[in-house]
Amino acid sequence: MKMFPPPLLALLTILLSVGFYFDPTELFPDGAIGLLLLAAVTALFAWQSMRMKFVSVDSTNLYVAGYSKSVVIPLAAVKFVYYSGLVIIQLKSPSPFGETIAFMPTWGNGVRLLFRSRSIVEELREMAKDAALRQGTSE
Repeated sequence: MKMFPPPLLALLTILLSVGFYFDPTELFPDGAIGLLLLAAVTALFAWQSMRMKFVSVDSTNLYVAGYSKSVVIPLAAVKFVYYSGLVIIQLKSPSPFGETIAFMPTWGNGVRLLFRSRSIVEELREMAKDAALRQGTSE
């Protein structure tokens, strides 16, 4: 869903609503019904897209970016990671994006699962655990 950012969805809604108004289809003879359905779907996709973040990782930090800001979060600050359609990262303390960060794994991670490779969730869990151990020994 991150591939269709809200501005593109808004433009699509405007173009389709103009089309519905000037040339109603047989399925939606009243252009207002079609416009209402289209606006509701666009709002749902925009809300879902705005929640998701772009995430990258190295051995010590998690780099999280939204549409307007980006932050660096130490891996030691990760409380737990799980998968439920999206990869969800729960943090020990709030970040500028809140305590929970959601992102969609890349297609490559899905293909790796077909070959029984470790998932991105398992890798993130292990990296966070290692970072917490390193931080615990350095203090």
